Amino acid sequence: RKYPAVKIPWISVKTEIPSQIKFMDIISKKHPVDTLFFLAHINTNINAEFLNRCRMNSINNWQVFFPIHFQEYNSDVAYHNQPRPATVDLVKDAGHFDRRSFDEACFYNSDYMSTRSRMVEDVQENEDLLESLDIYEMFVKYSGLHVFRAVEPALHQQYRYRSCNPKLSEDLYHRCTLSNMEGLGSRSQLAMLLFEQEQGNST
Repeated sequence: RKYPAVKIPWISVKTEIPSQIKFMDIISKKHPVDTLFFLAHINTNINAEFLNRCRMNSINNWQVFFPIHFQEYNSDVAYHNQPRPATVDLVKDAGHFDRRSFDEACFYNSDYMSTRSRMVEDVQENEDLLESLDIYEMFVKYSGLHVFRAVEPALHQQYRYRSCNPKLSEDLYHRCTLSNMEGLGSRSQLAMLLFEQEQGNST
């Protein structure tokens, strides 16, 4: 364990298909309305510098914050035939800012609750809406709040292959698959691998 002295409460949620909104519906009810939430993927590395910006860029009843993390490339591609460095710098050969990912978010519970309440009528007409939308799309379509997006150098995410939910809307599913493809490596790195493969096949 990276932080053995830290105790983190957790909630077990059983669902057939993971849904950000369904998860937040449960978590939201267990916290005060003035709670500031920070959503993140398990592979996301955070620090105090970012958490401070998360707090500053989330303004109750005015703005929600969706930072753009630095996504590391697949180490088998970025460091082909080389050892992976102990620390990864923010350089173009190591990764990129993944504008197609909305894994991280900072917002107040009261803003979530008020936005979620505006969805009730649409959800009654289409129950799949809770699975086809993510939190970002929910705020964009239903909140009326400022949805702030900005690159965040202090937020890193290790490479991972994302499992794209087929129940997502067509746009969100396409966004997820593109994020996977663009996260493999830079164009020059991928071109070099293809060149080496072709050279190997021709011999």
